[in-house]
Amino acid sequence: MDWDDYRFDLGHAFVDGMPPVFALEVVGRTVLLFLFALFLVRMLGKRALGQVSPYEFVVLIAMGSALGDPMFYPNVALLPPMITMAVIVGMQRLVSRISERSERVERFVEGESRACVRDGEGVHGALSHEVVAFDELAMMLRQKGIENLAEVRLAILETSGQLSVFPYHDDEARDGLPLEALLRESTRPRLRAGEPVTRAGRWACLGCGWRRGYEAGARLKPCAVCAGEHATPTEPASS
Repeated sequence: MDWDDYRFDLGHAFVDGMPPVFALEVVGRTVLLFLFALFLVRMLGKRALGQVSPYEFVVLIAMGSALGDPMFYPNVALLPPMITMAVIVGMQRLVSRISERSERVERFVEGESRACVRDGEGVHGALSHEVVAFDELAMMLRQKGIENLAEVRLAILETSGQLSVFPYHDDEARDGLPLEALLRESTRPRLRAGEPVTRAGRWACLGCGWRRGYEAGARLKPCAVCAGEHATPTEPASS
C-alpha cells in the first residue's frame, strides 16, 4: 500500500468495493468453518480445553479470528468480519435455544460428564473416549490431594475438563494403586507381564489401576481391562 496516496474513506473501510452477494458468502463461510472447528475441538478431548466447553472454545477462537485481521490490515474491509461476528453471536444464541430442547444437541455441543474412576480403579473406556491418558488422570488426582487410587469412590471428568472427586468416608481398609508409582523417578517395584511375582498379594496395573491377586512366584499377566503390561504391588489407602 502506498501511504503517500492514503486518504480516509469510510466506504473503503467498511465495504472496499465488496459486492452485496459476497455478504451471503461470508455468512455461509462462517457457518461451515464454525461447525468444522467445533467438530475438531470435540476431537481434542476435555483436557485440552481447560475450563470452557468445546462450544465456548470455538466461539472464542472464531470471534478472535474475525476481529484480528481488520484491526491492522488496511486492505481488509470491516463489513465482512462484522457480518461474521453477527453470525457467530446469532449461532450461539440459536444453538443455546436448541440445546435447551434437545438433549442430543446439548451432548454434541457441550459434551457430557463421564466417570473415569469407580471403586478405586480407572474406567478405561471413559479415559479412551475423552482422550485422557491415565498419567494425566493421576496428575489431576494428586492435585486434589489423593495419594492412592483406592481412596476414590468416584471421580468424574466434567464437560469443563475439571475433575470432581468423591472419596470414601468410611474406615474400611482398602488397598490400591499408589499414584507415586506412576512417576518416572519412582523407586517402587514394578514388573512386566510374564515376569515372576516377587511378593504375594494384589498388584495394580499401572495403566488403569485394575487389581489382581497373585501368589509369590506366579507369572504376572497383562491387565484384563486395558491390556497394560506393567504392575506394582498395591498399598493400603490412607483413611
